[in-house]
Amino acid sequence: MSLEFIIIIVAFIAGGMAVSYFQARSAEKQEPSGHAAPEAQPPEQFPPQQPHTEQRAQPAAERASNDWALASSGLASIPVTLALIAACILIALLSNLGQSREVLDPLYIADPDSPGFGAILGGELWRLITPAFIHFGVMHLAFNMIWLWDLGGLLERKKGHLSLLGLVLAIGIAANLAQYIITASPYFGGMSGVVYGLLGYVWMHGRVNPRFGVILSQQTVVIMLAWFVLCWLGMLGPIANWAHTAGLAMGVALGARKPDRAG
Repeated sequence: MSLEFIIIIVAFIAGGMAVSYFQARSAEKQEPSGHAAPEAQPPEQFPPQQPHTEQRAQPAAERASNDWALASSGLASIPVTLALIAACILIALLSNLGQSREVLDPLYIADPDSPGFGAILGGELWRLITPAFIHFGVMHLAFNMIWLWDLGGLLERKKGHLSLLGLVLAIGIAANLAQYIITASPYFGGMSGVVYGLLGYVWMHGRVNPRFGVILSQQTVVIMLAWFVLCWLGMLGPIANWAHTAGLAMGVALGARKPDRAG
């Protein structure tokens, strides 16, 4: 097994565990810190003891129905996150994980046969964001989808559907433009620039807005920065590092804004 594969697996697991950790911390902060003791009542005011009744066992079918209803309710709260993941998976399948030029050429930030911004200025504005939905390989797709599920779902529940969509568009466009302007090559893709931006947003917004209720642990920040450095050192193969950098910078800048009344 190659060192690259081992590093990816370790980061994949650590990333999921880290985000789950600060999600749990967020839930703990929303719980009251203590419970007030009930006032004592005189004996005559206590309600009479009710006769014991045997609790009906819940049938397996009914339990399954309740579990499905609970899961459906949770998924219904993150439609934007689910749509983003679905779009990434669909494009990965249609392009054979980045192998089909016929599928990918209209999605790159620029027409490979006509470099520059001619295609975008000609009305193909979707090219500004669609590189984020292109993935090259199973691990590339899986890694980004795990983080998008965690971070996108967290922010969509905290900030709302339109807020998450706005963050993804702003971060994704900034990341794609930076990568293309600096390298002059349209052959890049991946949601990792957006993921870095969402991580940067959570990191900074948790520091400037106490009402946000989520604070990244030091361990998570270290993992994020370590992965960032490994990519820049070229230890993980060809990476769109300028997209990572611009995405992270945009996320931190947006997260540092002073919170509004809603938090």
